[in-house]
Amino acid sequence: MADTLNLIKEIMKSDVSFVSDEQRLRPKDSEVFRLRGDNSLITSLTEWQPEYDNETGLRETVEWFIKGDNLKKYKAGIYNL
Repeated sequence: MADTLNLIKEIMKSDVSFVSDEQRLRPKDSEVFRLRGDNSLITSLTEWQPEYDNETGLRETVEWFIKGDNLKKYKAGIYNL
């Protein structure tokens, strides 16, 4: 998550700092320390291939959000994942 946040920060040329909520961090002895997405199964079973790498996708997402008309469509008043 930190890598993604730092990439967004870099793309937006922001000096924002991040705050962690200790209660939301994964417990020390939890069964999984690090979660990673893996698209190898879907790519091996189908002809699907990703069109974007993470950085390109984030750059296009940031470009979308900075356009006023697009931002009006975003529901900022609700919790979004």
